[in-house]
Amino acid sequence: MRFNNTKIIYSALFLVSILLSACGGGGGSSTPPASILSGVAAVGTPIVNGNINVVCAAGGALPNATTTNSTTGTYSVTLSGQTLPCAVQVSGGTINGITNTTHYHSIAISAGTVNITPLSDLLVANLTGTATPGTWFAGLSTKPAPLAAITQTQVNTALINLSAALSALTPLSTNNPITTAFTPSPGNVSDNMLTALKTALTNTTTGITYVSLLSNASVPAFTAPVIGFGTDLTTAYNEASRYSAVMGGCVYDNSTGLMWEVKTTDGGLRDWNQTYTNYDNTGSLQLFDGTSYFPPTQAQIDVSSNSIGFKNNVNATNLCGHNDWRLPTQSELSSIVLGLYPGPTIDLTWFPNTQANYYWSSSPDVTNSLNAGVVFFLYGSAVNGSRYGGNFVRLVRTGL
Repeated sequence: MRFNNTKIIYSALFLVSILLSACGGGGGSSTPPASILSGVAAVGTPIVNGNINVVCAAGGALPNATTTNSTTGTYSVTLSGQTLPCAVQVSGGTINGITNTTHYHSIAISAGTVNITPLSDLLVANLTGTATPGTWFAGLSTKPAPLAAITQTQVNTALINLSAALSALTPLSTNNPITTAFTPSPGNVSDNMLTALKTALTNTTTGITYVSLLSNASVPAFTAPVIGFGTDLTTAYNEASRYSAVMGGCVYDNSTGLMWEVKTTDGGLRDWNQTYTNYDNTGSLQLFDGTSYFPPTQAQIDVSSNSIGFKNNVNATNLCGHNDWRLPTQSELSSIVLGLYPGPTIDLTWFPNTQANYYWSSSPDVTNSLNAGVVFFLYGSAVNGSRYGGNFVRLVRTGL
């Protein structure tokens, strides 16, 4: 049998041309697959409705690419035709309802999570050697070529420098502030670090501002600005990471091992407006009718308007999976005092719906059985109150 070699060659060339066309090869223009940069813009609380701008090493800028979510500070940008690395900036928006006037920056070596926070901004300052990342970012819009020279190794070095300078933020050694996905809410490790940084910068005694911290970060050997700042940061981080949420309406104190009831505003059993007497012993003179002293009856102790009756009712509901709730001692109750007058002198992030008023404890007044210990959350002071008076109650238990 004889073969027509010419037909075979033409047929092969035709097949190759089809395959190249299907694969986007063989010349001509093609659109590379899209990549997504997404993350959170936050400073301890979300930056909402902030403007996200992106500049990449090549392929054109994406000015005003998107805005952050109106509640969570999240964003997402689709790249198409741009070449990584990319620089990302958030500007404007609001933080807790207040206009944000600071621009924050981040760097994306690869597609994926790219958070934009003060920590990523400090990392960029160290990476680029500039105390004004905003000026650096603005220059990229006309000359983006410097981005192409940034490597993952350089970013890793900047992260090591950042972690060493802010060593009080211990999770920085393992928690990448740019690529670790997180939710900007209390109890999250990344959010705790941002909250601590913000708190430490509010201490005016050290004289450290965010601008001066950026200046320190711009030096290759990034060091903590002053001795006092490290102490402030340690204290702030310990406080920020102190509590954890417990499903069902409770808070766990990681520093004391106590679990606390969180009050509600639903008019129900644990509503924050409910007040109680504090009788706990039928053999003790705890009642006063204006002329004489006498002990309470068991019925007066167990009634729902008394602290013990309230405690029993809450235990019957198995609050947060437990039925061993009790009144705290005065010392335990004082352990959650935070802040100064005017109150409520407590961390309202974790203990919302708190009255700036008296809360009962289980501690007796050893000099007068009519009284028991209270903590006054207007000033944060520990005093005594008459058991037949109406005060508030926050229950506690030990352990998770």
